[in-house]
Amino acid sequence: MILHCVFYGVWYNISVTFQSYDQEPQESHMDINDLKLFARAAELGNITHAAAELGYTQSAASHALRRLEKNLGTQLLQRLHMGVCLTENGRELLPYVAAMLAAQEQLLQKAADLSGSISGVVSVGCISSVAIRWLPALIERMAACYPSVQIRFQDGDYEAVEEWILKKKVEAGFLSASTRQPFRLTPLVEDDMLLVLPCGHPLCELEEVPLTCLREERVIVPAECIDYDVGNILRCAGCTVTDSTSVNSDYSALTLVGQERGVTILPRMLLGDYDEQRIQLRYLEGHPTRTICLAMLPQRRLSPAAELFCRYTTDMFHAHI
Repeated sequence: MILHCVFYGVWYNISVTFQSYDQEPQESHMDINDLKLFARAAELGNITHAAAELGYTQSAASHALRRLEKNLGTQLLQRLHMGVCLTENGRELLPYVAAMLAAQEQLLQKAADLSGSISGVVSVGCISSVAIRWLPALIERMAACYPSVQIRFQDGDYEAVEEWILKKKVEAGFLSASTRQPFRLTPLVEDDMLLVLPCGHPLCELEEVPLTCLREERVIVPAECIDYDVGNILRCAGCTVTDSTSVNSDYSALTLVGQERGVTILPRMLLGDYDEQRIQLRYLEGHPTRTICLAMLPQRRLSPAAELFCRYTTDMFHAHI
């Protein structure tokens, strides 16, 4: 089947074929599967891993990439000793390839939607606390209701999820409302930000700790860094906010507090099973919270499966997951 498509003002003829990758593909027009292989190999930095994931033999994958490079008239991947990297031309063409693959996925999902059966793959970015607390239940419930919709999650810190949304590597992401990016945000739930103290710390005597007390403490900034909720609380307290006390993991911050090397501020969601023998939790003055939101690019048109995921997730959280 030949698809005639225009992307960024460029006209393409794409042959969509269904074939066994145990055999060498026949020469033809540009194959959408070759584009998928190129995009995945570029993401993984390894042709062998991409081939195994997509069901190619090694020889068929090499042949497919050579054919794609011949059809495009340029080398896309630089072969290295330990894998591959994008050439300059490959880096320039990759966004066009990603757009074509996204359009194909939307076409298939829309066709399924019109037939009354939504299916497809939805890519979602997720901060660690949401991944730990809510993800298992969300995946289980949605799979039971919509078995034809596959959710592909990537978990990371705030900046990573923002970057994935901006670069369209994911269609939506779980973030705090404190993001400075111009995303379209759907609020889901409020989450208390709590002061985490080592057992025996003088501030443990208080039920609610004044913000001014933070000025006298070594506050360990968790994985979200200083540009989000914790940084905002410290600035409200009049603290000097720098990256010098930041760590790259929320659990590293908890470990350091347990070793009496400082205090930290973390969301309640992350502290459900904390060790009462090592740390204590206290409210801060004013009971600051963070708002967990579902974030998307404001002008991006979501696939039917992604729209379904966003609706289902919003309803689920508002019903108190």
